Amino acid sequence: MVFGHENETQDIDVDDEVFLKYKQERMKELLGTIEEITVERDLIEKSQRETMIVHFYKDDFKACAIMNKELNNLFKDIENIKFYKIKAEICPIVTSKLNISVLPFLGFFKDGYFVDQVVGFEGCGDERFDREKLKKRILESNIYKPVSYIK
Repeated sequence: MVFGHENETQDIDVDDEVFLKYKQERMKELLGTIEEITVERDLIEKSQRETMIVHFYKDDFKACAIMNKELNNLFKDIENIKFYKIKAEICPIVTSKLNISVLPFLGFFKDGYFVDQVVGFEGCGDERFDREKLKKRILESNIYKPVSYIK
């Protein structure tokens, strides 16, 4: 019997798990889908450490389906920002804190702060959704400004 190799096996298992998670995240990026957050606590934790835009949505809202489609086509063009989506009904604490009453709702988070928002399709075209207007809105938003400037 050889002693001392148990930890090496555990390290390999951990490395395999880390690699698998990395591989899954890269595949999502390459396939062009935005990661779905399924637990409110995960949303809160991510907002503390990531620069991100979160789409709060409801499955049976046509406007939310349009926003999801447009964000899936847009998010690869926006650098240094992570994109997520979450069903509004599973995050009552966050929706209450942000006073979300209209969907779709994009929440912009940076350095642990809520720094900007898009409510409905505001600024993205009145009659017809315009992806370029949304991109411009994101690029000109507070998410690119220093938090000290926003406060």
